Amino acid sequence: MSEELKNRTKKFALDVIVVCAAWPQVLETRHAIGQVVRSSSSIAANYRAACRGKSKADFISNLGTVEEEADETGFWLEMLRDIAQLRHLKVDARVSAELTRLLDEANQLVAITVASRKTARGIMTDFSSVRHSTFTIRNSFRLAPHGMAGFVLANGSMSSHQSGEGDIRRALIEADLVDCMVALPGQLFYSTQIPVCLWFLVKNKTAGATLVTPYSRLNDESAFKLAA
Repeated sequence: MSEELKNRTKKFALDVIVVCAAWPQVLETRHAIGQVVRSSSSIAANYRAACRGKSKADFISNLGTVEEEADETGFWLEMLRDIAQLRHLKVDARVSAELTRLLDEANQLVAITVASRKTARGIMTDFSSVRHSTFTIRNSFRLAPHGMAGFVLANGSMSSHQSGEGDIRRALIEADLVDCMVALPGQLFYSTQIPVCLWFLVKNKTAGATLVTPYSRLNDESAFKLAA
């Protein structure tokens, strides 16, 4: 998905440049053309930066910029269309149709980016919900004696110390509730590229160890175990 969107956003920027080159050049349109060329190119550049992000925070931040630039590009495309109508400028029908297509593409890129940010936020570390669920696992009569709960969290959940997350993680381990943690690679989801970790908490688990392994070694006997 990342390569597809890289190519798609780059092509979008190039298509905008082609349309702008064919658009009538008057004082008002020249200003809008400069703005739309800048913002459309920024979409592609910032999406590439998002894919290179070193953390989930970087990824979400860059996607926010992509969303803003895509929305701004849509605005300036509308301005080009409206200026042409107000000034009664002569625009080739094919060029006008292409601008309409690009406006729709800008709106689609906004929608894709909004969905991607929501997905990325959804799998960010949320130990508050894990802590709440932990109480349910240990105390709810509705669970089977060996009830299990699974969580999809960002890879940072294995090492982050922000907002007391390190203390919550330590408490989970010391309570001997964490049965297994599986680190998954990035680019598994359609709308976000950040890697995630699967956490499995088990009620009344066998005491002694927690399995921590990357997915690629899940069936490898050499996958290491950490004592609780």
